[in-house]
Parts: sequence; C-alpha cells; structure tokens
Amino acid sequence: MASKAGVDNFIKPSVVTIMGHVDHGKTTLLDYIRKTKVAEKEEGGITQKIGAYQVEAKGKKITFIDTPGHAAFAKMRAMGEKAADIVIIVISAKDGVMPQTLEAIDLAKNSNTPFIIAFNKVDLPQVDINKIKKQLADSNVLVEGWGGKIPCSEISAKTGKGIDDFLDLILLVAELLELKSKTLEPFYGVVIESAKNPKKGAVCTVIVKTGTLQVGDTIYSQDGQKTKIRALMNFKGENVRKVLPGDPAEILGFAKAVKLGSVLSADAKLLESKKLDATESVKGGKGEKKYSKILNLIIKADTRGSLDAILSTLSAIKKEGIFINVLQEGAGAVSESDILLAASSKAIVLAFNTFVPKAVLDMARESKVIVREYKIIYRLFEEVEGALEGILELEEEKIKGRGGIIAKFKLPKSGDIVAGCKVLAGRLRAKDKVRIWETADVLKESKENEELKPLYEGVIKNLKMGTKDVEVAGKDNEVGVFLNPQFPAVKVGHILEVL
Repeated sequence: MASKAGVDNFIKPSVVTIMGHVDHGKTTLLDYIRKTKVAEKEEGGITQKIGAYQVEAKGKKITFIDTPGHAAFAKMRAMGEKAADIVIIVISAKDGVMPQTLEAIDLAKNSNTPFIIAFNKVDLPQVDINKIKKQLADSNVLVEGWGGKIPCSEISAKTGKGIDDFLDLILLVAELLELKSKTLEPFYGVVIESAKNPKKGAVCTVIVKTGTLQVGDTIYSQDGQKTKIRALMNFKGENVRKVLPGDPAEILGFAKAVKLGSVLSADAKLLESKKLDATESVKGGKGEKKYSKILNLIIKADTRGSLDAILSTLSAIKKEGIFINVLQEGAGAVSESDILLAASSKAIVLAFNTFVPKAVLDMARESKVIVREYKIIYRLFEEVEGALEGILELEEEKIKGRGGIIAKFKLPKSGDIVAGCKVLAGRLRAKDKVRIWETADVLKESKENEELKPLYEGVIKNLKMGTKDVEVAGKDNEVGVFLNPQFPAVKVGHILEVL
C-alpha cells in the first residue's frame, strides 16, 4: 500500500490509445513518436516489452497504449480503451473514412471517452482534408471548423509533419479534462496486456488508475488471484519500486496470466462489485447434443489480448448444425498437455503467433494431432470457416511439402533428368530430403503399413521455374525438380513427398 505521505490530488499523465482502419498508419504513428520523443531508446523496441510507453511534451507525460488496429482485434481494442482517457482516431488522408474508422469512433462514443481525429499521410500529393471532414459530417461526426467540437490534427507519421502540434493538442484536451487522481487510496488499475513468459512466468501490464503500486504490495485480480508483487518494470525495461497513476508497468507475481481488460486492486472488496467483461464463451455446454457435428479446438496465442480477439471472432462464426467447441485456450507456447487433450478428444490445435517446440510437434505427429500455426489472424479464421463449410479437409498431420509429377524431361547437354512437378501442398525447397511414391493412395496407405516402401529416396538438388533457379516453390506452382541421386524411372503420376 502507498505511504500516507503521498499526494492527494495528483495530476496524472493522460493515457492515450490509437485506433482506426487497417493500413491508415496507426503503427507508424506510434513508432515515430516512440523513436523521436522517448529520451532513452531501448534495444528491440519499447512497446514490444510491456505494450505501452511514455513520452514527454512541454514537460508533461503522455502514456500511449500500443493496441493493434486490425479489425479482428476489435475486442482487444475495446478492452484496451477502457484504460484510456483519450482515443486517437487515425484516418488516412489518401483513403478517407472507412468501416473500421466508424467502428473506432463508435467505441469511443459508447464509452464516453473523448477522441481526437488525426488526419495522417498529409505528405502525399493531392489529398483533400475537407473531403474527409465532409465524410465524417455525413456520419454525424462534426470536427472543429465543420460545426462541431471534435478536435482534429493534420499529421504525417512518415515525415513527422505536424507531430509536435498533435502532441500539444493531446495535452490541451488532457488539461480540459482535468485528469487528477489520488495516490493515497488503494491501488486500482486496468490490465492492458497479459502473457506467459518462459523465463519470468505470468506477467501482465497494468495502467494505474488510482493509488500507488509498489513492490511487495498484495493485490487481487478479478479472476480470484491474490499475489504479492515480486517486481515492477517500466516501459524502458527498468526495474522500479513504485508506479503512480497514469503510468504503465509490468507486474511479476501472478501464478497465471490475468485476463486482458480486467481490474486489479489492493482492495479485495472493490473487486467483489465488479464483473469481468468477459469475451462471449464459445465453449461447449448442455446444448452440444443438438448439433450434428462438433469442431473441437484447442487455441494457444502469444498473449491474452490475441486470445480474446480470436475467441470473440470465433463466437460470431456460425454454421447450421455445427458447433465450435473450444476445449482449452491459453497464452503461451503449445505444450504436451495440449497435445494429450487434443489426441483424446480429436481436437485441432490452433497456434497464433506463438512457439510450438519441436518435441511437441513430434508428439503431435505420433499422436496424429493436427497443429496449425498462424502469423496472420485472418488465415486462422479462414481455415476455421473453411472447415465448417467443408471446403477445407484438415489432414491428420501437417504436410511439409507434396507434389505431383506432371512431366519428365532429359536435358540434351548434361543428360540430367528433370521432373516437372506441381506443388499440391506445403512447399518444396532446394536441399529438402524427399521420397517418391507410386500414387497418392500408396503414400496414404504407407502411413498405416510400414511394409510399403517408396520408389525413391534422395534430396532436391535444385529447383527451376522456367530458366530461373529458385530456392522454394509454394502450393499450386509448377517447378522443375533436379534430384540427387537422379531417378531415371520417375514418371507422370508419381507423388513426391518432403520428409
């Protein structure tokens, strides 16, 4: 708990989150401000450490929450906004108002959070800001100078044009809001990021709303956890003893990851009156029996924020007669226990932007458990929707690479045999170890019958597309395959498999 010597009317830094349509420059804006306005730059990118950073303008601090702007992360953005005092709506001066622009404005309006419009990319030729202001007015969003009171700023996150005036505008809005807090009251804060770190264990980033957070304090979370704070780290990666209102900090001490958007407090009674703003559950229940098909999933993601966004979007995916049943979900690497559960329940493991250890992949292959890895969140949703539609046939194991032989050539000068191959799944790479089978049916049967042997085993010596050497050939590409050793008996209809 904070000392009684604390300040009772503390003017805290304004907490700002940035939203807007995809590719309108949200990340570029955050990066530009971070790189040019933070006094001490840390290797590897500050916002990657705890999900927020601070800058100083005219001697006053501004805390920026680094929240994704992707449409699929609307749930995360909404939760992140709960911690914010001011929302920045970024609009590309080139593209104008887009669907996610209006979505972000609605989020700010519904939460009664003041917002600023930032017209970005004004360095581009032939931009018409008045045209965009009219688009906003047509959606009943009236900026200053157009009959309204919504502040706006013209900037270029690429060149830095207007950034100083933009920060001044944030300070002006913050001053009008009179953002004061009390440091003598029990600590109260909002979680803006949460993850499981292999070295540190469960970590979460909090924005302090009220009170003072100190190392050694006992605090409580809405999910029922009680912990004594072992360490606090600021946005620069420095260990600190205490954190004041408006500041971000990473907390070490919880036994498990805390839900994004949930409240932490030093006062357990305060949490009793609050309910988790939980993502709509997509887990199974009593109603499962009415479905003709159940798609069992185990979902792992890099952070709780990503996980909540995935669960929120999956809950909106509907297909008559089919039930999406999330058996298990969590932040962190895919584990052996995930594979054991998947094997016993015939579930698919979806891993978004997180690590899958080689030993776990080997275990999955042995158990015939499907593990899908994604770096782009839309790909995950597309595959789930495809599975529901019956378009995607999820295989028992992830295929590294597979191709069908569609032609055979012999080079006149060297006498080399070239197998013309169409990539059917995965990809082919130079230096890959491969096998060649008589047919696809024989290959499939070989998974159950060890007595079946391939026609050939060797290495891809080289790949050619036309006359050009290539290192890799993806799905649906046609490529010339040079093998080592050569396989003169190769013929059309054979199947090439990457080991």
